[in-house]
Amino acid sequence: MFQRSLFRTSRPRFFYQTLTTEAPVAVTASSRRMILFCDHPLERTDHLCIKAGDMVAAGERIVPFSDASAYVVAPVAGRIQAVSPFVGDFGKNWTRIDLAAEDRGDVDSGFAAAADQVSLETVRQWMTGLPGGLEMAVIAGAEAPIDTLVVAATESDLLSVSAQYVLRHRIGAVSRGIDVLREITNAPRVVLVVGRDTVQGIGHVNAEIRAVSTVYPAAAPGLMLREVLHRELPAGGSPAAAGIAVVPVEAVAALGRSFAEKRLALEKVVTVVDKSGRRTLFEVPVGTPVADLLATADIQLENGDRLIAGGPMTGLCRYTDDYPVRPDTHCLMVQDAAAVGRVGSDPCINCGECVRICPARVPVNMLVRFLEVGKYETAAAEYDLFSCLDCGLCASVCPARIPIFQYIRLAKYELALSRAAEAENV
Repeated sequence: MFQRSLFRTSRPRFFYQTLTTEAPVAVTASSRRMILFCDHPLERTDHLCIKAGDMVAAGERIVPFSDASAYVVAPVAGRIQAVSPFVGDFGKNWTRIDLAAEDRGDVDSGFAAAADQVSLETVRQWMTGLPGGLEMAVIAGAEAPIDTLVVAATESDLLSVSAQYVLRHRIGAVSRGIDVLREITNAPRVVLVVGRDTVQGIGHVNAEIRAVSTVYPAAAPGLMLREVLHRELPAGGSPAAAGIAVVPVEAVAALGRSFAEKRLALEKVVTVVDKSGRRTLFEVPVGTPVADLLATADIQLENGDRLIAGGPMTGLCRYTDDYPVRPDTHCLMVQDAAAVGRVGSDPCINCGECVRICPARVPVNMLVRFLEVGKYETAAAEYDLFSCLDCGLCASVCPARIPIFQYIRLAKYELALSRAAEAENV
């Protein structure tokens, strides 16, 4: 996964994990409860339409509020145990719904009837929480009309093999999902992007097939689009603003399965990595508690261990295993306390390792000096903050153990907040 030149004449390289032919079939972790996050804050209870004790059917669309259209879909039949506020990453306010699964055959028929009509409205009304993460604004062309649809069958971080598993085992669903997306977006061009090691044996899909390097972070959107489409995104620009809709392959497969089977496909593929580096592939409903996956994989969390949602480069630590598998949870890893690296407050020693490894050629050594003291506007204007690809390579090679990537992530978040506030006051 990692290579460094003996004589330091070239920068170190990290490689995406390749799914081998001997990889096991994904296993299922049984769970008697589900945790669902609705993307709307619970600020008062007088507009709640649900309560503890209510029964829900599998595939039922749960709309918690009378004055908001936000919803979640129940992956199993059961009884609502609790409805509570929840603060997610970077201060996002969600509504948490705890659901106790029951062995009943209740299946909601709403989507089965809606699936007769393949349309953007059907997708919008039923598929916000599809596995893989389907962003409605992206496929709706909210920023610019879509001229190219990119299906990304690439991994989001090191160690994960979830996207490769979906591509290998659900190619028929991927092909069907591409047809659905083509119909609802009217995109004239569809490109399926795969890793260079997985380009063989894909089979026929109604899309152009392009391969990207297996050297991390070649699958980052900016680098991927430059390599396969020969299009450069401006600093801080999104693919959607350039008329490019990038959709994860698992979301495309779930979309295809849902319309083909006339039931919502809510099973998520997750790569779980234990303390020794052993990988287990799971296929579980969105909302399955992380604790149940760890128990099935026989992984014990000890004091000081890290539970990371995502890969080693860009993942986020979780303070509890009482957290669900989300639509974008592609990988979970547990890092032994003894292997947790020191995070330092030492000053930058100006060694240049971060500059040497940065794929975007950002002057990281200068950038981090301004981020450490909260000078975010200066960092953005003079030191290319928004050119950063969010790959985490700089922090991984820093000998001073400065949490550079965390500084960058925080700065982008704070600037987004301040600029949104300024726009409201104009």
